[in-house]
Amino acid sequence: MSSEVETRSRSERPSTSLGTNGGKTDRQMKLTSISAIFMLFWAFSFFLVLPFRLQSREAPGEYVPGQAESAPPSFSFGRTAKWTTVVALVLFGLYYLNYVNGWIPVDSLDLVHATHPGGQ
Repeated sequence: MSSEVETRSRSERPSTSLGTNGGKTDRQMKLTSISAIFMLFWAFSFFLVLPFRLQSREAPGEYVPGQAESAPPSFSFGRTAKWTTVVALVLFGLYYLNYVNGWIPVDSLDLVHATHPGGQ
């Protein structure tokens, strides 16, 4: 009777998606988590991409009275959004592959206990 209860309780436990499959971890991420983390990567990538491909004031273009001399003459949000999406896809792809394959485990990023061997 005891083994029957143990077997039933093991099968009724929710899966943590951390099983192994031929040496690889079998981790999956929910779609809501994927979209939220991708949006964070996109926002970070936007600020990363923003300063690239800016033209200086010496470049041809109209000068608007009252405009700062350091202001770019033209800005294309569509072009910046396209490059931001490309960079965010690459960075998120690397993040997700690391999440699934476990190349860099979370324990290796614990800098507090690594600097203090006693944990204090």
